[in-house]
Amino acid sequence: MNISLEGVHELSYKLSEPDWLRNNRAEAFRISERLPLPESRHTRIKGLTFASLNPEPDGAGKGIDLYRTDGPFQFLQINSRVIKVPDESSLKQTGVIITDMNTASKKYPEIVREFFINLTTDETQDKFESLLRAFFSGGILIYVPKNVQMNEPIYSSFIISGSGTAMFVPVVIIAEEGSSLKVIDNYSSSDVINSPSLIVSSVFAFVKDSAKIDYISTKNFDKNIFSFSTLRSFLNRDSHIDWRVGWFGARLGIGRLFNYLKGEGADFNEAQVFFLNGKEHLHISSNIFHQCRHTTAKVLIKGALRDNARSVLYGNVKIEKDAQDADSFLSDHVMLLNSGARADSIPGLEIKANQVRASHSASIGQIDEEQVFYLMTRGLPEHDAKRSIVSGFLSPVIESIPHEQLKEQVWESFHRKWMEA
Repeated sequence: MNISLEGVHELSYKLSEPDWLRNNRAEAFRISERLPLPESRHTRIKGLTFASLNPEPDGAGKGIDLYRTDGPFQFLQINSRVIKVPDESSLKQTGVIITDMNTASKKYPEIVREFFINLTTDETQDKFESLLRAFFSGGILIYVPKNVQMNEPIYSSFIISGSGTAMFVPVVIIAEEGSSLKVIDNYSSSDVINSPSLIVSSVFAFVKDSAKIDYISTKNFDKNIFSFSTLRSFLNRDSHIDWRVGWFGARLGIGRLFNYLKGEGADFNEAQVFFLNGKEHLHISSNIFHQCRHTTAKVLIKGALRDNARSVLYGNVKIEKDAQDADSFLSDHVMLLNSGARADSIPGLEIKANQVRASHSASIGQIDEEQVFYLMTRGLPEHDAKRSIVSGFLSPVIESIPHEQLKEQVWESFHRKWMEA
């Protein structure tokens, strides 16, 4: 199977999908053909050839989930194949739905229509997200009914395996009024990838009145992986969402976040952390849209770069004229470990209301050699001294993760990455 309109129809017929979904896939592919690559003067997409990618590779690969998780709600997907979903019997009494998107399109078509397929015309959609809507296989739907509090986290793991693979992962989270849940997503590559491969993920979080979502995502990829990720939240009255994202490798990673504070009292918090080396490139754009009164938002991004790695951070806060008493703060801070590393920060504010608090801060600087020297005089080798300083720099974001097991495993990802040559 290849990435073409014929490939779209082949996949849809293989999945025995209804006509409305098959037509939506085809329309999404036509949209993708019209859209350019999401490049900028800071970020170019080089070395990725669509003709060489297979969205339906043979077999499930050799994947082993990097993160050890304990809990009843586990979801695992390798390439296009869903390996594990939570037992329906454990969810029946609560009305909670956790299933893959292909199953959801048949069992819960009204949910898929309203909250996923109808977004194909969203103006923020880029070429890769259009391809995801055309070629998604698997992915996860999470639906939590009104006033249901999920105490156990939902774990989902998405593993890309094999060279020349294209993996498209939709994640749809719907938290009805007064509900709450925690989602922990892990994205990884399972083995050495010898030629360019692609993983595209889109997360849609619909947070109804007084609902709360905690979402934590980590990305650990081989140096031949191109990773494109979009996260969107739609927040109603007195709702809250926490985004926490960790980036620990990919040839090129592009992460786009769009957060729409649509109801009075909506509250949003974003924390991202990254550590890159070699020639890895990460491009993050964080977009906040205050659309109603008394909304609050806070963004903190911290990262470190080694060798010839590069990061590009865009931040945009937009406050509409009806969003009086909005409170928004965006900050990013990057530490460079040598002269070859490079970071760019481009924050922006667009304010149409006259009674708001909105600010941003950014800092980019080399590691403090005096601190390195001090630790070395106390007996630490230079390598360990720098690791200790970087750990302290990243600690505020990692330590904010409200889950001890995952927090430890994020630190493991950092230390594993640090040991790479």
